[in-house]
Amino acid sequence: MKEWLEASKNAEDKSGSGIGRRQLLKTVGLASVALAAGSLLEGGKASASVTGVYLDVKDFGAAGNGVADDWAAFQAAFDVAKNPNDVQNSNKSVTIVVPEGTYVVRQELRLYRNTTLLMAPKARIVRMHNGYILKNGFKNSSDPQGAPETYGGYDGHGNIKIVGGTFDINADEYPSKASGFHFGHGDGFFIDGITMLDAANSHGIEFNACQNVVVTRSKFHGYIGEGSINEAIQLDLAYRGLTTIGRDDGTACRNVHITQCEFKGSSTPGAVSWYRAVGSHTAMAGKWHEDIWVTNNTIENSGSFAIRAYSWRRFHIDNNHLINCAAGINVRTSIVGTHTIDVNGNQTNTSQPSESGTVSGNLIVGGLTNGRAIEVYGGDNGRPTGIMVIGNDITANSATSINDGINIHYGDNCIVSNNRISGVGGSGIAVNADSLDTVVDGNSIEDAKRHGILVDGGCHYTKVTGNNIKLVDQIGIYVNGSMESITVTGNTIAGVNRSGADNEFIKFNGSVKRVVLSANSVRNFSTNAVTTKGLTVSSSSDIFVSVGNNFLGFTVSNAATNQKVFDLV
Repeated sequence: MKEWLEASKNAEDKSGSGIGRRQLLKTVGLASVALAAGSLLEGGKASASVTGVYLDVKDFGAAGNGVADDWAAFQAAFDVAKNPNDVQNSNKSVTIVVPEGTYVVRQELRLYRNTTLLMAPKARIVRMHNGYILKNGFKNSSDPQGAPETYGGYDGHGNIKIVGGTFDINADEYPSKASGFHFGHGDGFFIDGITMLDAANSHGIEFNACQNVVVTRSKFHGYIGEGSINEAIQLDLAYRGLTTIGRDDGTACRNVHITQCEFKGSSTPGAVSWYRAVGSHTAMAGKWHEDIWVTNNTIENSGSFAIRAYSWRRFHIDNNHLINCAAGINVRTSIVGTHTIDVNGNQTNTSQPSESGTVSGNLIVGGLTNGRAIEVYGGDNGRPTGIMVIGNDITANSATSINDGINIHYGDNCIVSNNRISGVGGSGIAVNADSLDTVVDGNSIEDAKRHGILVDGGCHYTKVTGNNIKLVDQIGIYVNGSMESITVTGNTIAGVNRSGADNEFIKFNGSVKRVVLSANSVRNFSTNAVTTKGLTVSSSSDIFVSVGNNFLGFTVSNAATNQKVFDLV
């Protein structure tokens, strides 16, 4: 046990996640886990030192035998942290040490500020009631344990650390909807190396109106329920009338790091993976979840989008591994209606955009039976802005995946660059619904059931440059709609028209104006990916420059007015 504690104290993350363990600890103000807890895990008594107060739950009467109700023992230990004479006024923290054993709790446990819950690797807390396992205050409604909390902002109980152990929500025996942990209005949460099992139609952890949050090296296994919007880790805000702990003042989450975690089903019959691993599903006008890092996680078999950045800004969804997920990563502006009221309850009817984020270096394998691999999605009055989709590797099965590899919908100033996309059921990359200022550059696309790259709608100022496209069922690059200032340059297309519908390598349809088409090269590939059509341009197109393209051996039908052509045909 001492060896484990030493590793917990001193280990420096070398995984390449971009943020080291010590930096994570500093994020929530925990420089180390004191080794004084080591003797407690091995049977020592409670002690005090300059670093805080250390308590063993067994000294408070916990049995840990999987039968007796240990709620009172745990709560008595936790209550030490709220005693201002012992802890708060002396700037001390309380560390609750949980030795190996199975601890049944039949009520919700309340954590207070400046508390560390340090569990042995084989320590297990089992929920045998219909509420949360842990919460950081009294609930706003129907809480038999106490009166509702009155704090708002980030003034609730924080500086809470939970390290190690297993938390069994036990949904197969207690299926009533409840998260494992619910934390509201707090500042500073560090969760490291826990296992969360078998959620009850809800979340593993909900952070509502919290800041300075780290969840690392933890496992979230098993979800039992019908709800299709539940996340293993939910970031929520204090929404009017729906806030569980503290005031419904619109406070959102900020400075959140979720890294090196694992999300999948469990061995319990009926316990599948969560519908979503990390995300949000509530929004409010004028409020964002900000400075969010979701990095280096592994997610298997999610029933919906594995990660959902709903009305987030300044976020990083990087280097995650998604395996057989029904859908991949969703960056979404808020839906007009319920999620467009402001903090005073006024309806703005304006979508809250997601802004300034990266979706990069993610490996997405299989699945996509219910949605796209990466989707950046907004509306005409709320655009996802400044989103960079870079360096992702998407490998699906075009026979079973149902939609595009990457889709930009009403985006503004987004970049789709250096991604590899294979085996998608829609287009490799689709830019549509009046997206503006989009750059699609340096991507490799193979085996798409629709087009290689689709630009559709009023997508002004779009650049499609330097992409390699191979073996698509319909058109290689298809620009369709009413738009201006379009550049299609330096693309290589090999093998289109696998559907046999007489499709082109490149097609401009509709009123497409001020076009530069240059330095593109095309060729047939294999016996079932052939066409005779190099280029088709509709008569509604105008101010069209076509130069240096290699369409030799293929027909070119360019009906654009005011055209200049210098191509090899």
